[in-house]
Amino acid sequence: MVFQSHNWPHWGSETVRDYLINTAAIYKYINDETLTMINKGYTSTEIAAKIKLPAGLEKNWYTRQYYGTLKHNAKAVYQKYMGWYDANPVNLDKLTPEQSAKKWIEYLELGGLKKAMKKARKEYKKGKYQWVAEFTNTVVFADPTNEEARNLCADALEQLAYQAECGTWRNCYLTAALELRNGNQAAKMTGKKQFARDIMVNLTPSMAFDYMGILINKHKLADEDYTIEFDLTDSKETYTVFVRYGAILYMQGKQEKKADVTVECTSKMLLMLISGSGEDFLKKATVSGDTEKFDTFVGLLGASAGGNRGSFNVIEP
Repeated sequence: MVFQSHNWPHWGSETVRDYLINTAAIYKYINDETLTMINKGYTSTEIAAKIKLPAGLEKNWYTRQYYGTLKHNAKAVYQKYMGWYDANPVNLDKLTPEQSAKKWIEYLELGGLKKAMKKARKEYKKGKYQWVAEFTNTVVFADPTNEEARNLCADALEQLAYQAECGTWRNCYLTAALELRNGNQAAKMTGKKQFARDIMVNLTPSMAFDYMGILINKHKLADEDYTIEFDLTDSKETYTVFVRYGAILYMQGKQEKKADVTVECTSKMLLMLISGSGEDFLKKATVSGDTEKFDTFVGLLGASAGGNRGSFNVIEP
């Protein structure tokens, strides 16, 4: 029997087992899907707007959003890993809500974008660089093709950079100004895989399984419910991975039931799965049971395994 806060008791071995796994799955899914989108460049607010639960978790009455919400919790995950800063330097030192609101009302009363831009240029000359950057950046998000807004925003950011004693703030301002004037520089790079070998070779098995949960295409596993047992032949350790509604859960040791898939490999071979070498892993590992499920699992890791260079925008949509 399980009894806890914000829910009512559950009785029976199978019921309790499902309850515990589904509860773990929803938290793991929120954590991993948020991290997946962070790596794609989405901000806290954008992630909260985009994240969706798999149907199996969404329709389950005890994983519904009665106490706490998906949007709220995704933002909390972002805050844990990334802090408050969303990488847009306009938000480094924003005006207070009261100051910003008064400026917006002042600009709205002008009755049109052309008049507002004219006033922004005058305020730029008066040294109101932070407000000018906030206003023009909003215009850029509404219309990225507005060259007047892009250039004035870049000018304001450049002035903020010149005034910044802090080197990291200065770099953020100048990077954004460069993007506004010349486009996304990272997107122009080759996009080669950025496999940090020195870091990866020191990952523990549990770290590798955590990373798999971030890399894998969770939406294509949304209806799946099976287990994979990894027997690590060099360390003599066993890890059981639970694929549950898109979430990747794991524990050290065997579960009571026989796993759907059993994999024998060395601990270092797990790195092949997260470095984009899934095909080589399948050639060297010993896989038994439902091999088709495991082939699919490896394939769903392949799209983002190895790490692509981040090419997302900084100061535009």
